Amino acid sequence: MSIDGEVKTKVCTKCEVEKELIDGFFKDKYSKDGHSHRCKICKSAAGN
Repeated sequence: MSIDGEVKTKVCTKCEVEKELIDGFFKDKYSKDGHSHRCKICKSAAGN
């Protein structure tokens, strides 16, 4: 949850499901928003 109380979400590029940034995506310092493009589930299933 952000400072203003709004939950930040993102859509996974693999499964196309909208998920919360904090619980659904790994951090990625090379991404514009600071989180990976694929969700944790898709990234784990791919083995990367």
